[in-house]
Amino acid sequence: MSVRQAFRAFHRWLGAALCLLFLTWFASGIVMTFAGFPSVREPEKLAHAAALREEGIRVQPAAALASVTNDAETIELRALGARALYRVRTAAHTTSIFADTGERLSQLDEQAAISAVSGWLHGAVADSARLSEVDQWTPQANRYGALPLVRIRAHDAEGTEIYVSLGDGEVLQRTTTRTRFLAWIGAIPHWIYPIQLRRHASAWRTLVIALSALGALASASGLIHGVSAARIARRSARGRRLPLSPFRDRWLAWHHLLGLTFGIFSFTWVLSGMLSFYPLASSAEPEPSARDISAFRGAPLDPRAFTRDLGEALRQCQMALGGAIKRIELVVAGRAPFYVCSDGRAASRIVSADARAPANAALENDHITSFARALGAGAAIESEALLREGDAYYYPTHFEPDLTFPVLRTRFASGLVTYVSPRRLRVVRRYTNSGAAYRWLYHGLHSLDFPILYRRPWLWYPVMLTALLGSLTLATSGVWLTLRWSSGRSRRHGRHGSPRE
Repeated sequence: MSVRQAFRAFHRWLGAALCLLFLTWFASGIVMTFAGFPSVREPEKLAHAAALREEGIRVQPAAALASVTNDAETIELRALGARALYRVRTAAHTTSIFADTGERLSQLDEQAAISAVSGWLHGAVADSARLSEVDQWTPQANRYGALPLVRIRAHDAEGTEIYVSLGDGEVLQRTTTRTRFLAWIGAIPHWIYPIQLRRHASAWRTLVIALSALGALASASGLIHGVSAARIARRSARGRRLPLSPFRDRWLAWHHLLGLTFGIFSFTWVLSGMLSFYPLASSAEPEPSARDISAFRGAPLDPRAFTRDLGEALRQCQMALGGAIKRIELVVAGRAPFYVCSDGRAASRIVSADARAPANAALENDHITSFARALGAGAAIESEALLREGDAYYYPTHFEPDLTFPVLRTRFASGLVTYVSPRRLRVVRRYTNSGAAYRWLYHGLHSLDFPILYRRPWLWYPVMLTALLGSLTLATSGVWLTLRWSSGRSRRHGRHGSPRE
């Protein structure tokens, strides 16, 4: 068997095995161009949350959180009904403590959870159910110990279902009949996301990476075979006029032409989908690492450092923002403690949490810059810029529209690029050299997130849909050829001495 014949056989067998998967991926990818997996965005949570009240804050952070460890990832104050609640999140679990009594919240009952989310419901409650394990719409609910949950079905025209953690009353998910339907024909088949598999995260990840790698091999072998067939036919034609495809069979010819046209996109799209799992370099992930967070803080997130009265800070924020405050985050930056208040419009105000400093002292850009420089671990600064709109690495998309601006971008000589939000005093993104490469290999090749396209939705949508529809047609022809071949009705005919399929 020649090398060319081996390639042809390899592509035929692997393509036959994966053709339905390709069909599913491209069809669901078209749906995901418009709708992803249902989720609750932070602005929605703030808009629906109850307002914090000064009379509900009787126990200050140092006293309320004295028994909480200093390895907290986040500490925030939110309202739970008429009461204020400290929520302390670590890598393993979440602890909730009432700010009026210092009492630890063990678990809400279903009725209390329903009352806590009354602002989300546009109709009466049809029914509720307690869940002790994740279901199809809450696959990551156990990540921070959010279980058990209560699922609340509203009696409304939209078929609303809301999932609330009984641990702290946080709304984790909101779905409707429409978003569930779109997920079943979009995100769930696309990510191979049935909950029976997704509950086993490691096995699910391994399966998707393996199938994507095989899919990339099938695409690459088909592309190589298609180009080889066209070249051999051209050489054997000896000056005669060539047809568009050397194959006489109509379906083979269409498959060949579609492969030459959309095969490169098919290959890069499947390969980049595999790269979204970071199988080669976990350090390439754009999320800030624990080291980044620690360097930015410069000191532990210790509740004892927050000496300014929270009621006073709440009043300062209400006057500055002109309305109700929905959340107060306890933040450390550059070794100094701050309260970061947010209202229902996601507008924010920063107040010093050190009682020795003026509460309304402005936090200058120079302070934010010095906090960000600590992320470089001593590396020289190449450039600093306060961005008021996105660049090639930090930009809003239809799946992530709520990015915070302005954002401070710092480039270090080591290749590290960090993005820090002055409004939230938080590292929101970071890229190393490998992370920058991953950004183009994954988002660039999979979502066509190139600046010339993503900044022009009127151009991005037609280009993306054309590529997906062409690849879907290619996959459809592959399914039909596989059915013919498997049923023994396929006939292999060539033109002009060209290689036969």
